Amino acid sequence: IEADDLAQIIGGWYSDCERILAEEASTVDKFIGDCVLAYWTTVNEETLSAALRAAKKLLSSCEKIYLARPDVFARIQRNFEIGVALHTGKVAYGGMSQGEFTLVGDPVNLTFRLESMTRELAKNVVISGDFVRELPEIRTLCQNHGVHRVKGRAQAVEVFSLNSLPGD
Repeated sequence: IEADDLAQIIGGWYSDCERILAEEASTVDKFIGDCVLAYWTTVNEETLSAALRAAKKLLSSCEKIYLARPDVFARIQRNFEIGVALHTGKVAYGGMSQGEFTLVGDPVNLTFRLESMTRELAKNVVISGDFVRELPEIRTLCQNHGVHRVKGRAQAVEVFSLNSLPGD
């Protein structure tokens, strides 16, 4: 995609992400290239459900982005798709450099590894076993992909994908 077109598409996506995540009471930590890192400060049924709703809305926003620039996507013969990874865990919020703060810790790294699994597993939403254990009622909506080793982590992680989102 040409730089000008890409800037418009990613800019529209960033805007949708900010709006959707704000609607679900999440905080956007940062945008990293074509990725967004967002978080909730507590782990409970309400915030986990909000994360699932946000995932659903973010997936729905893909069609809006696609329809805004069908010429670009026709030229590259692709749709606009995203991968969403959901995980829970305790992180630190620290200064990386002067004036820049971000989330740090194993849960952040694992979440990025899970997001990369969306392509590997051909699933739009990948969820850690920790997330599913915190919200067990979603297990019936999930497919278990077993335990996976992930780069940079000694302990393997149980991985699920969503077959359907709550409310579908």
